[in-house]
Amino acid sequence: MSTIVAVTGEYIKTFNNIIDPEKYTVQLAAVPGHIGEIRPVFELDGGERISLPRGTDFSAPVTVSLGGENWSVSAVEWGNSLLGQYGLFGDPNITVMDGKYYIYPTTDGVSGWKSTYFKAFSSEDLVHWKDEGVILDLKDVPWSLGIYGWAPTAVQRNGKYYFYYSSGNKVNGHKDLAVAVADSPNGPFVDKGEPLMPGGILEGQMIDSQVFIDDDGTPYLFWGNGQLYVVKLGEDMMSFDGEIKKITPEHFTEAIFVVKRGGKYHFTWSEGNTENPDYRVRCGVADSPTERPAGCDIILSRDFTDDSRIQCTGHHSILNVPGTDDWYICYHRFNIPTTVNIGGGFYAGSHREVALDRLEFDKNNRIKPVLATLKGITKPVKTGG
Repeated sequence: MSTIVAVTGEYIKTFNNIIDPEKYTVQLAAVPGHIGEIRPVFELDGGERISLPRGTDFSAPVTVSLGGENWSVSAVEWGNSLLGQYGLFGDPNITVMDGKYYIYPTTDGVSGWKSTYFKAFSSEDLVHWKDEGVILDLKDVPWSLGIYGWAPTAVQRNGKYYFYYSSGNKVNGHKDLAVAVADSPNGPFVDKGEPLMPGGILEGQMIDSQVFIDDDGTPYLFWGNGQLYVVKLGEDMMSFDGEIKKITPEHFTEAIFVVKRGGKYHFTWSEGNTENPDYRVRCGVADSPTERPAGCDIILSRDFTDDSRIQCTGHHSILNVPGTDDWYICYHRFNIPTTVNIGGGFYAGSHREVALDRLEFDKNNRIKPVLATLKGITKPVKTGG
């Protein structure tokens, strides 16, 4: 008997569809606002494909006859995962440039963390995202091993766009921190020609970077796994201007992200192993971008009321909508639906998806615990507030 193994189609977030072959049910994940436009294509275990007409009304379950069984197919608006119609991605860096939102993630879905290229995604409203294509391929980076393309971040400065990332070095295998430059946020980005911060010199891994530009225009580069480092960037954004400082807070593993609000610097970072269900985000506060933050509040963690659905929440970035006090947190978690396998990890850590939820501050200017949701953001949010 044939079984539905996947459903694809325009406006369908393929990696978030929930298929239950025992109950003969399919729940389609649709891009918000487009349920009426989806045209599902059903892929069967025997290689066959069947489709429903565009415009099929999914306001109530639709019956699809297959192999003598009637399958019930329904659809829901699904904000998370944010990029589910394009594939699997992790380590998302969200920002605003040229009046648009951008996400620069690690390309996922490959074993052994051996991603080989980076993509960019743009949006005008945080709900509908466009794949801008490959912006940097590691085969074009002379010193790179060609794999381990991880954890990018991008920033606009002096009419140029700078892209920071990590890759394996083909000479010694170290994970090196790198920078590339382009004339557009969509690339193509051209690498500096050598690592910005080679591995093997400082303690920890030279990965997971963020560029923070302070109110006075001073750019700082943060990075680290195991230890947290900060240095002032030069005017060219591709060199250091000063001493590297180690400012590792308590319970720090990786994925630093710093924002400023109310005169305070809010340091946020991930704790734990990205393959572990308890991977989570903590926060501390400092009076300077170059001092060790105090405190380590948990602000994002798995949903214990539905712990098979929202787990491994971390490696985030934070967005402040320009001209407002509205904040969002963009992070990765493991693909929904997922096969829970604590002992062997979740798909060996290569099936992550990007999520977006609201982030708020309390009356004391501390970040409140974030409610991680399945629905995510479904109402458009313009870049001007």
